[in-house]
Amino acid sequence: MNNTENAKIEEGVKENTSKKLLEDKKYKGMTIKNIQLKAEGGISKLTATVQNETKEDYSGLYDKERILKEKYIFLYTINYDEDALKQTVRVAERMGGCKIVTPFTGYSAIKAKKYGIKVMWDVAPDAFLNLIENAECVCSNSFHGIAFSIIFKKEFYRVGAMDQTGKIKKDDRIDNILNWCGLSNRNYGETNGNRKIDYIRVEHTLNTLRNRSNQYIYNMLVK
Repeated sequence: MNNTENAKIEEGVKENTSKKLLEDKKYKGMTIKNIQLKAEGGISKLTATVQNETKEDYSGLYDKERILKEKYIFLYTINYDEDALKQTVRVAERMGGCKIVTPFTGYSAIKAKKYGIKVMWDVAPDAFLNLIENAECVCSNSFHGIAFSIIFKKEFYRVGAMDQTGKIKKDDRIDNILNWCGLSNRNYGETNGNRKIDYIRVEHTLNTLRNRSNQYIYNMLVK
């Protein structure tokens, strides 16, 4: 070991003492604290405390002033599936003809126009968050559209292509998050009328899942 490694040896254990390494960090939606790195007998051990993000953690990433002043439904889809477009229009009709807007995610967005859906160009990530938070309702066949709807406690519908049984086609990531949160009835065609989502119950479930994931990551780092 040379003198530039910012490490010390106590009782045969090398411990990294670099200030930059040991600083608290934010990485992909997690806060990592209390970082320690040790090596003994050729085996390295990294320990840290990891925290997940919540709605409040995103509050500083975008302007709180509404981008759109009128009421609207926010449709977020990657492929602009015809079923998703038709289903979103029906949701809007049930909500009294509410305006529908969607961000441009590809040239297939042109299909949305024939349904009277307004395509918004150049929607940056901060605008994306603003549009979800202020929507009357979100319709999406995207994992991130569903995830952020839950984070911001929005009423939402999972729309998209239907299978031969008349149900939304399976998507493991979306199916998992809906099942974990007890929201599998938010699939279009399977919703229980206009019943509001009980976000007190959902938040309780999410807190349990966050604690479980934090514990898992902590155990992986320590053990």
